[in-house]
Amino acid sequence: SRLADFLNNCQPSPLTASGCLKDSAGLCLRAYAGLIGTIMTPNYLSNSSADVSLWCNCEGSGNQWQDCLRLQRMFTHNPCLRNSISWMGSPGSLPADFTPLPAPRPSPLVQEDELLSNNHLPEHNNIV
Repeated sequence: SRLADFLNNCQPSPLTASGCLKDSAGLCLRAYAGLIGTIMTPNYLSNSSADVSLWCNCEGSGNQWQDCLRLQRMFTHNPCLRNSISWMGSPGSLPADFTPLPAPRPSPLVQEDELLSNNHLPEHNNIV
């Protein structure tokens, strides 16, 4: 749900001042921050810019290579995201938007590990 939120709120558009289709750098920045701590956590490419990229590449994507490249470009070639990150910390530059982030959910592997670790079989005590 957090990736969907990012894809929805960080759609680039050359027709708006923010560079965002929804013309809200604040919504994009909030959606971007929502990705931190998930498997989709982006990395900054350098200390001197707001350029970010996913930690993975598209090698081995098979017949979904084009989809993978499109997703990577949402991070590497996205004026909406770049402007949102650049404007972060500039007072009054981002609109106040109080839309809550989606609730965090652990990945299926974490959920499975928790179920396995909490699902102990009772010890057999032969009580007569």
